Amino acid sequence: MPRRFVHDLSNGDSIDEIYLVSEKQVRPTRNGTSYLHLDLRDRSGVIPARLWNVTEQQARAFEKGDFLAIRGRVQLFQGALQLIISSFQRVDPASVDPADFLPHTEQDVDQLLAKLRSFLRSLTNPHLKALAECFLIDQELMALFARIPAGVRHHHAYLGGLLEHVVNLMEVGHRIAPLYPGIDRDLLLMGMFLHDIGKVRELSSASGLAYTDEGQLVGHIVLGIEILN
Repeated sequence: MPRRFVHDLSNGDSIDEIYLVSEKQVRPTRNGTSYLHLDLRDRSGVIPARLWNVTEQQARAFEKGDFLAIRGRVQLFQGALQLIISSFQRVDPASVDPADFLPHTEQDVDQLLAKLRSFLRSLTNPHLKALAECFLIDQELMALFARIPAGVRHHHAYLGGLLEHVVNLMEVGHRIAPLYPGIDRDLLLMGMFLHDIGKVRELSSASGLAYTDEGQLVGHIVLGIEILN
């Protein structure tokens, strides 16, 4: 059965689907009980959700960043859709495809990687070319480079965003370098490739777009220097 994405939902729809919890709050009602307010997302968008009369056990059963199998009904409230939850169950992250839940580049990742390799292998400085090859043969690093976003809220905040961002920059550098004879094209392209390399350790896409602990504490500039060293 095909997946029901958020952007396909309509008022009155019955829901039996898995979503990623991107926000979680326990809030009081006017009569003194509590309800659970969630933001549920997949790669197409986010929908607010509520579970009325939530128990303490239910509120502690999962955390932000978890995947939940949700049953409920979509309703229109103050001009916007929301999901009223009747039941939920936490889902093992290993059983889902993260690509269904996170936004991703609309460009072909394999083609972007091919462009990246082409730019780096066009370098004429033998030392920079050898350095570039050290990165290209590091399969684990390059797999992260192709997957990680360039940010979590602002530019290129989606899977494959870092790769897309860097290739776009290198295309610009490749085109403008001949117009400025004083520019070292090899250094320009290598700098564009490396300027955000630390984001492979600063950011995570394991369960939502987020900063790692070392990303928050150290930052991608220092992490990038460590990777380069």
